[in-house]
Amino acid sequence: MCSKNINNKKTYPNDLTPSMEDYMECIGVLVEKADKQARVTDIATHLGVSRPSVCAALNNLSDKGYILHEHYGGVKLTKSGEIASIQIRKRHEILYTFLVDILHLDNKTAEKEACLMEHSISSLTLRRLNNFLEIIEDAYDNGKADWLRAVDR
Repeated sequence: MCSKNINNKKTYPNDLTPSMEDYMECIGVLVEKADKQARVTDIATHLGVSRPSVCAALNNLSDKGYILHEHYGGVKLTKSGEIASIQIRKRHEILYTFLVDILHLDNKTAEKEACLMEHSISSLTLRRLNNFLEIIEDAYDNGKADWLRAVDR
């Protein structure tokens, strides 16, 4: 969950560009699926970029201490990389959930929009959006969320 500080700063590393955040998010997803490491080819396929672009990004992430990557080897997250990846994926998940469950966007549109929004949302806004989602979920569970249908107008 997001940090409880009340400032508008991001709760994840500020030294990552939106592109590097996409790599961290992708690596986190692939690492969960592939026994604790991701492959350059899989990252390139997932992000729709070339293998040399992946290698350049991996060198950058390695220099920052987020990943471990040996030439021609798999990619592993360091502890700080794991934390950053989880925070980035959680941010995406909150935005995606809001777009699908509250605004009733289709999955493809919500995925695209969440990817765009996740790079600029502040921790304060994200935390309040997550709180809002929890309130709505509770209302829905208690049969008090009929007003949500009005969003589809």
